[in-house]
Amino acid sequence: MGDTTDTLYLGAGCFWHSELVFAQQPGVSETEVGWCKYTPEDLDKQGRVEVVKVEFDPKTTTIPELVAEFWKTHKPKSKRNEDRYYVERSMLFARDDTQYQLLQQLLQQRKEEEPETKTEVAKFDSYHKAPAKDQKYYFKQ
Repeated sequence: MGDTTDTLYLGAGCFWHSELVFAQQPGVSETEVGWCKYTPEDLDKQGRVEVVKVEFDPKTTTIPELVAEFWKTHKPKSKRNEDRYYVERSMLFARDDTQYQLLQQLLQQRKEEEPETKTEVAKFDSYHKAPAKDQKYYFKQ
């Protein structure tokens, strides 16, 4: 992350589709797909979630604007999201406490509007970049 960019990790279903959507958003300078490590607090087994890593210019777009697009890109009310180890879960990963508080607030607002939302906010642990064949997948088609 440079001085003029910020980074957000979004688990919005299949990462190929998410990357296609977010790469075209105003203010987004770079996208990349991979997996974030995820260990549910109440479970002992570690999992991973497909994510799109979104680098953006916070002077051009904001986290709330990107999260608003996030809700449109997948099915956050899907029952599949109840499976804590489902790799294509609806998740928002926060890199620091400030992002965590903001993402929790945005999720709470969403749940007030759409109580069936199954999205979860988690603190960022680690990210593993997917192989080159998965990067910009739909752009290659």
